[in-house]
Amino acid sequence: WLLALTVLSAAAGLWYAFQAPADYLQGQSAKIMYIHVPSAGMSMMIYGFMAVCAVVALVWHVKLSETMAMCAAPIGAAFTAITLITGSLWGRPTWGTYWVWDARLTSELVLLFLYFGVIGLYRAIEEPRKAARAACLLILIGVVVNNGIVLIDHVNQLRLRGLSREQALLRGGEERLRPIL
Repeated sequence: WLLALTVLSAAAGLWYAFQAPADYLQGQSAKIMYIHVPSAGMSMMIYGFMAVCAVVALVWHVKLSETMAMCAAPIGAAFTAITLITGSLWGRPTWGTYWVWDARLTSELVLLFLYFGVIGLYRAIEEPRKAARAACLLILIGVVVNNGIVLIDHVNQLRLRGLSREQALLRGGEERLRPIL
């Protein structure tokens, strides 16, 4: 029954998203945000969940935490791939390009590679306990690496103005959000 409720909720959410009026500046392309933003949130939340499970598995040797972390990796990879694809599809009409090497986009790509690395490392080692421990260690290394990228992004956003949400919302100094506020 939970699967039926999930499918029904997803169908209702997509129906409402497609029934929403087009954005007055971005047009129909803004509707992709109804998929992109939740996917981005889920991709990062799942990796955080995996990190917590990895700490529990490595510190207290809880087998269930290893299993939960390894089972969450493909789901997180799927959400991350959806985030990158929908972001690129939205970025083309908004910014004029599918991809730039901005820290926000790059950190999401690194997150996808981390998911692939965790999945690949777990499947490469034959003994499940050793494989899970090695993958849990990679998860924690990924937390440090990806948080470093996020920190660099924050510092760069304070100093430089790359492609950002602010640029997507500003047009010649005029705020696009003013009618909403």
